[in-house]
Amino acid sequence: MEKEFYRQVLGGINAGNILDVGCREGYFIGIMLESFQSVAAVSAIDISDKGYLKEKDFFEKNHVDFKVMDGANMEFKESTFDTVSISNSIHHLTDVSAVLAEMKRVMKKDGLFILNEMICDTSDVSRKKDVSVHHWFARTDSIMGTFHRMTYTSSELFGFVNSLGFGKIHIRYFLDDEYSDVQNNEKLIASIEKRLLQKEWDDDVVTEGRELIKMLKTGCFKQAPVMTIIARGKDEKNG
Repeated sequence: MEKEFYRQVLGGINAGNILDVGCREGYFIGIMLESFQSVAAVSAIDISDKGYLKEKDFFEKNHVDFKVMDGANMEFKESTFDTVSISNSIHHLTDVSAVLAEMKRVMKKDGLFILNEMICDTSDVSRKKDVSVHHWFARTDSIMGTFHRMTYTSSELFGFVNSLGFGKIHIRYFLDDEYSDVQNNEKLIASIEKRLLQKEWDDDVVTEGRELIKMLKTGCFKQAPVMTIIARGKDEKNG
């Protein structure tokens, strides 16, 4: 279902030279390689090489040029890439506007801008469970000193992209109707239990963590909604 969604969204587009920002293990790069009509080359950056080293074979097999680089201060020249993308990394950025502005700077004037990100606004109870789990990990990461904010709403993400002054903006939403499986729930439970043992937490953090464990033991959930924003830069000839 996910692959079909992205093929519908990206299929028929010649991506040219791609830059993926905050690539981590390269998951969205794989999606783009399978979905775009054609890709000339792929470059990827991340603030750390942890994800790259974990999936080094994938990067080398697909000839992805990886560099450790700060997305808010890129080393690339202006108007270098035909397509720039960032996926499920916005909520890890301390300065979202700075990174998005840099992405636009290195994108060609008539290039393609892609922001793909999970969102927290949903009325579906089963999806709210996934949001709650993610937000608990974000909260505890922050307490332990790793910047990780709660996920954004759809209107907040649109506001970020709209402020960049693109010519056209298209929005699509991906709703995975598959429920989490038992194995995935068990991994999440183990992760929460391990984190609760690492340090002395405030009572409310512990209570919330235990409630999440109870929820994961008694029921499955659906993936939080994903918002895909595709924007086109303005062609200087046609406006």
